Formats: sequence, structure tokens, C-alpha cells
Amino acid sequence: LWPASRRASSLLESLRSSEANNILLISHWGIFTLLLFQFLGQNTPDELAKGAIERSAPMANGAVSSLVMEHPKYGDCVLTWNACEPLEGLLDGPLCW
Repeated sequence: LWPASRRASSLLESLRSSEANNILLISHWGIFTLLLFQFLGQNTPDELAKGAIERSAPMANGAVSSLVMEHPKYGDCVLTWNACEPLEGLLDGPLCW
């Protein structure tokens, strides 16, 4: 695995074993793309490098994404991805660009 893929995998394992109800992560969209792929069981960049179709999940600076682990009805799911609207008005001007 690429070093970043290993970090994302390790982070996902840590999140799954945590007893916390809510966890805030702050990072660049590249690591979140890796985390999202592994969270949803999709192709990782290592698999993409071996010939799978290339994909990414970019995020704007300051955007918010919410992942729900083990939802009682839906299992693992993406609640929001790249949402900027809730952050508008917290500072002068938009946070997402």
C-alpha cells in the first residue's frame, strides 16, 4: 500500500474501534479521498494504479463532510460531502473557494 493508504486504513480502524460518538477530523482532501474509498469499500489508489478507473472525491477548502458508521438502518453511509453552506456567515465572506 502507498504510505497515505496505510495511514487512511489505520485511521479507519481506529475510528471503528473508538467508543466516541462524534469525532472531528481536519485534513487535506487527498487523505479524505483515501478514507472515503476505504470507508465505502471502493477501489483504493493502489488498486487504481493497477488499472482500475481513476476516481477522486475532491473537497473545497473549508468544506465539511460527514460520514456515519454503522447507522442502524443504512450501515456505513455518507451524510454530507463537500458541504459549504453551514459554514457561511461564520467569518466575513465564504469559507469555500
